Amino acid sequence: MKKNKKKTVSSSNYLLAIILVLGTIFIFAWIFNIYKNYQTNLYSEPYLLKSKTLNLEATSIAEIKNNTDLNSYFIMISETNNKEIYNLEKKLKPLIDAYNLKDRFYYIDATTMQSQENYFANLNHDLNLDNVIQDLPIIIYMVDGQIASEGILNKEAILAGDLAKILDIYEFNKVGE
Repeated sequence: MKKNKKKTVSSSNYLLAIILVLGTIFIFAWIFNIYKNYQTNLYSEPYLLKSKTLNLEATSIAEIKNNTDLNSYFIMISETNNKEIYNLEKKLKPLIDAYNLKDRFYYIDATTMQSQENYFANLNHDLNLDNVIQDLPIIIYMVDGQIASEGILNKEAILAGDLAKILDIYEFNKVGE
């Protein structure tokens, strides 16, 4: 006859299993934390500045108007920590590069400013507009200190390719043409 042997699991095997499970959970939590920090840092700086697509950064419309010697220039007012805007800026990079606009394009990061009371009202006032600007991002084309005809592009207009249309209307040439 065969004897039935009961196998017993020692407490050291239980301890080993618990350590493996906890170690696996710790490693996944650590990797997730690294990924989350990467994502946060990725969107914390404007893509157009990080990629050195643009050279000109300002804090206000008045600063640009008082310090520029350009007859015509663009102003992009945007915010950081937003994946959608970051990707929009990535789509703008080839166009800005193709027309060599890096020294004609000012960037204002309004991430902290837009939480101020009446930020959009003040921005509209600085540009002599009647509540045209209500949301970010926005691109404004200025000629001789004034907003050009069709020179205000909201996010939808930027996505629709209206910046390229303005470049054509005002006869900007691509590099190499």
